[in-house]
Amino acid sequence: MKDQKLSWIDLESTGFTDLNTRGIYKHKLLEIAVLITTKDLKYVDELNLVIGHDKREAQYWADDYVLKMHTENGLWDECAASSLTYEQAEDAILAFFKKHDIGVRHSALWGNSVYLDRAYIETKMPRLSDHLHYQNGDISAVKNFIKLISPEFEPVKAKTHRAMDDIKESVAEAQVYMDLFRPQLEKLLQIRKAKERAIRERDDGPGFAP
Repeated sequence: MKDQKLSWIDLESTGFTDLNTRGIYKHKLLEIAVLITTKDLKYVDELNLVIGHDKREAQYWADDYVLKMHTENGLWDECAASSLTYEQAEDAILAFFKKHDIGVRHSALWGNSVYLDRAYIETKMPRLSDHLHYQNGDISAVKNFIKLISPEFEPVKAKTHRAMDDIKESVAEAQVYMDLFRPQLEKLLQIRKAKERAIRERDDGPGFAP
């Protein structure tokens, strides 16, 4: 699709450690960032939302690592100052998609380890979940594949653990892979086309005029 747009989403929460025990229904979604790019990863627009929570109640579900992380990056205080509900945040994101002509199931969910983000979205924002395509564009999977080839490879990241910072780093990481793969893929396609052309010419024979 010529005008295809990609929906990149990252979120911050009170934790991911016990989601396999249905802990996701207790954990809190603290912040969600949405970034739209073209299929060539050119910036289009962004939206960042901090969900309102009682600080003490939200912190109850966080382990020591998450407590320290969101104390240092200021997210606990921003959540305490916010009055935004899950439903209001969901409305804002759906309006954002409508503004950019991203219809129902038009875009996969792009980001890093997005199965975790999708789990929260399915639980806390079901209308947004229904709007997104079921496919994931998981940049972490690409990184893990590259590390099989070169174990020392690791993308450079600031690790602020804020949603918009993280999603912009995901897009930058994807750009590295696109720049790495595109020349090789173009070369591979040229070789394949040349082989197909040679097969057609062989099958057609030298040709004789009547």
